[in-house]
Amino acid sequence: MHKAIYKFPIHLAAAPAIHMHAGAEILHVGVQNGEVCAWALVNPKAAMGLRMFNLIGNGHPIERDPGKYLATVQLEKGTLVLHVFDATPPDDDTEL
Repeated sequence: MHKAIYKFPIHLAAAPAIHMHAGAEILHVGVQNGEVCAWALVNPKAAMGLRMFNLIGNGHPIERDPGKYLATVQLEKGTLVLHVFDATPPDDDTEL
């Protein structure tokens, strides 16, 4: 099985979700052209599923477990700081 690295934009929404290949390994989260993106090592032939994320603003209260911390990104010349968490349940095999 061959693998590839794909880029997945994470849109700023109340509950960001990405259609991503099952078993994808997130390698990096950063900003490209003003957009938050995740780069992941994927098996292109794997089934697609939903990967859930939490983007929490710096200083904002956290009222529940946000998930696994991935990265901190800065937007709008550093005036918006977001902490990115993978909030996908560990056993979530949801296929689309």
